Amino acid sequence: MPALLFLAGFHPSPHPLYVSITEITHNTKDQSLEISCRMFTDDLENTVNRIYKTRADLTRPSDSAAVVRLLNNYITTHLQIKTDDSKAVFQMIGFERENGAIWCHLQGNGISSFKKIEVVNDLLYESFDSQMGIMHVLANGKRKSLRLNNPDKIAAFDF
Repeated sequence: MPALLFLAGFHPSPHPLYVSITEITHNTKDQSLEISCRMFTDDLENTVNRIYKTRADLTRPSDSAAVVRLLNNYITTHLQIKTDDSKAVFQMIGFERENGAIWCHLQGNGISSFKKIEVVNDLLYESFDSQMGIMHVLANGKRKSLRLNNPDKIAAFDF
């Protein structure tokens, strides 16, 4: 857990650790997956600007709707989720800034229950060879966590 303690102090200056956090919560009442991804602002901004050949400013966006579309395209390309072998479809519902990081919030509907969830996560892998992805999945009252190190990008959780 030392890496998680470090993440509490996200900051905008260059950093020696390249990590994203993805939290996936199954909401049984709403039959949905609530997904939150946290990445350093500078890493995410530089990556999406390079890939999409744009100049989006994530700290002071002039067009928040355009930034949401840009981040949705990036995240849904680099984060895929399957529940019991069915691909989950999800969309970004917004983002927020917090201490040098960006939280991207997404939601997938129509997911009543599952016993297995498979996640393909290569967020920011194209930018950093040492990128890590920490994932937390909460389903059926149980929380499971896993860390992926670039180039490993597939994680499976049984519930």
